[in-house]
Amino acid sequence: MNHFLKKQAAGFYISAASVILGGIAMISYAMMAQDGENTPVSVYLMTLAAIAVQLAVMAFNQSKAGKFYYNTASFLAALLSAFCLVRFITGRMEWLGGLAAHNANFAPLHASFFTAVVFYVLTMAACIAASFCKQVKEGS
Repeated sequence: MNHFLKKQAAGFYISAASVILGGIAMISYAMMAQDGENTPVSVYLMTLAAIAVQLAVMAFNQSKAGKFYYNTASFLAALLSAFCLVRFITGRMEWLGGLAAHNANFAPLHASFFTAVVFYVLTMAACIAASFCKQVKEGS
C-alpha cells in the first residue's frame, strides 16, 4: 500500500478528492431532499455517474496503457457535476423564490442547500484540476 501511494502523482489525489467531494455533495443533496419537494432522482444518478467516471479514469491511469495519459475524461465528470447542480437548482426555483424562506422548520434545509451547492462546485473544480495533472509519477 505504501509503495502504491508513493508512485501516485498530484492528479491521483485531486481525483480522489473529487470522488469524496462528490459523495459529500450527494449526501448534502439527500439531506436537502428530505422535504420530498422537487428533488429529481436524476441528480443522484448523475452524481453516481460522475463518481464512476472519475473512478474509472483513476483505474485506467494505474494500468500500463493509461500510465502516461492525462485524465482528460475527468472533464466528463465535471460536466456531470455541473448538470447535477443545474438540475437540482432548477428543481428548487420555487423554493428559492421564497415560499419556504420564512418557515423556521426549513432552516436545516437552507443550510444543506448551500452546502450542496458548494460541494458540487468544489467537485467540478477538482475534476477540472485533475484533468490537467498526471496521476502516476514519471518512472514509476
